[in-house]
Amino acid sequence: MRCKSGFTLIELLIVVAIFAIFATIGTPAFIHWRNNASLRGNANNLKADLELAKLRAMQENTSVSLIFDNNYRGYEVRINGGNTIQKVSMTGGVKVNTLPAALSDTIQFNGRGLSADIATTQTVTIVNSRNDEKKIIVNRLGHISFPE
Repeated sequence: MRCKSGFTLIELLIVVAIFAIFATIGTPAFIHWRNNASLRGNANNLKADLELAKLRAMQENTSVSLIFDNNYRGYEVRINGGNTIQKVSMTGGVKVNTLPAALSDTIQFNGRGLSADIATTQTVTIVNSRNDEKKIIVNRLGHISFPE
């Protein structure tokens, strides 16, 4: 009697075909999940940096601005329009789509933590490569939130 061990070529091809089918089904879902995770991460970072700017303005009793760059793929936080505290680049193909209209490419907090544009609520919209979007709202009193 012969001892039979290992796989035949046909069994191996069937297993490879099954893996290929699962990979074909799962890849689009994984890419969509990754894009959404990148969008959520960048939105959370932007919200945290807005909170940082607000707290720094109150701490130092001066104006602190968050200024978006020309290609809308990053921003920097500046004290009193001068010294840069932090520079941030958005990752994963995420960019700013809509900026606050009143102050163009800037969100500014005064020394009391209030929005410098006291007349309106400011909304920043960021989008990923699939055009999914996330909004961050800064109201007149400086409260920063995601819309419900």
